[in-house]
Amino acid sequence: RSCWATKTGSLPAPGPPGIVWAARGSGYVYERSDSLFVGGRLGEDERLLTYHGGLHSAVWSPDGRWVAFVKGNTETVSASLANRAPSELWLVDLERDGDRLLVKGGENTSPAWLSDGRTLLFVSNRGGARDLYALRVDAAGGEAEPSRLTSGLTLHTVDVSPDGRLLVSSAMDLQRNVHALPLPLTPGVTLAEAAPLTAGNQVVENRGGSLDGRWLVFDSDLSGNQDIYLKSLVTGEVRQLTRDPAEDFAPQLSPDGGSVVWMSMRHGTRDISVMNIDGTGMQRVSALDPGEEYFPMFAPDGLSLVFHVRTERNAELVYEARRTRPGGSWAEPTPLGIQGNRPMWSPDGSRLVFGDAQGGISILEDDTVRVLLDTIRSELRGNMRPRWAPNGRAIYFCASDGKERSLYSIDAAGGQPQPVLPLDGYALYECTDVTPFQLLFSLSEFHSDLYLTRLELPRNP
Repeated sequence: RSCWATKTGSLPAPGPPGIVWAARGSGYVYERSDSLFVGGRLGEDERLLTYHGGLHSAVWSPDGRWVAFVKGNTETVSASLANRAPSELWLVDLERDGDRLLVKGGENTSPAWLSDGRTLLFVSNRGGARDLYALRVDAAGGEAEPSRLTSGLTLHTVDVSPDGRLLVSSAMDLQRNVHALPLPLTPGVTLAEAAPLTAGNQVVENRGGSLDGRWLVFDSDLSGNQDIYLKSLVTGEVRQLTRDPAEDFAPQLSPDGGSVVWMSMRHGTRDISVMNIDGTGMQRVSALDPGEEYFPMFAPDGLSLVFHVRTERNAELVYEARRTRPGGSWAEPTPLGIQGNRPMWSPDGSRLVFGDAQGGISILEDDTVRVLLDTIRSELRGNMRPRWAPNGRAIYFCASDGKERSLYSIDAAGGQPQPVLPLDGYALYECTDVTPFQLLFSLSEFHSDLYLTRLELPRNP
């Protein structure tokens, strides 16, 4: 978000961190743990406005009547700029103490009010690229269909100056491609030595490799939105496996190389699906609405899938789906009784590693959970995404010690994590994936510009 400077006779009283002041400092709103609170100028009459999982980017209308906010894809305003995930625009009516959904479908983010107090600007990819849209809100809180104001700008954020005369916007061009380092890692190796496996003007978020080292599967926006692609690392041939208008993410190959599992938005929320390696035979594995299912992984026998589900209350639960034979139908997924994320079976299928609810790493073995990395006792923090080493004796993960970010390795039996690859200076997405021969990374290149536009509103809107 942008920062504006204004002249004022007296500053409002200090409020909670991350506050958004109303016009003329008459009150404030702030976000805390997916809740939105409002208070008066001096902090009096503070009350809960609304609760939504993934709430962020709240903005108060100039007339003090409404607060607009975004629900979903919190990553795009924090750790993962330009993260591809759906989000919605919502409106809170401070006079009637109610909220309503304004815009859904695709990414809708960065709301900003015009000075008329009736027009809400926002960034959306509902028309393809991320462009600027305007939504007219009438006196009763109703809304018309959003109007597209720009085309092909690839916007990231917008904001309006306090006097309503200037619009500032940031446009961001992002390229992200898959790179690989051979295993085992040699001492002193850096990401600068990683070999590119994909290239071009595209964004690859997630990727996976086959056990025989012959295939790479990845998601890419090369055709306009995120779809699943397969590349032969022998011939270099690339095939597009999905062509749905909805976003498809996070593909992984089955141990026999014959199937691909991925998560898709084509049914409204993230669901898990499986298809043959040629793109045929698609099966929807999970439909745990209203939950969102993330990052599926095959078990070594190919008869089980594990993934995590994020509930409406933002809890993360590990689930498993099973089938009785290769190519057979999948049974209804069942919870494993674990709170955590990014689960992955060990190469021999006897243990399950996952990111636990405390932000550390735990292992499920013989129906018992053992904490491998306790963040209370460790200085390491971050989106670790633990992954088994090919030999099943160690686990790789990404973390920061407060000074620098590195890829770490830790003995699966326990012990002290050791940094094995420096990551500072590299825009890395989703840590790494591991094959018997390589570590796979999605490396980003960002280019951004700022634009300033003078606004002229009708005298009688």
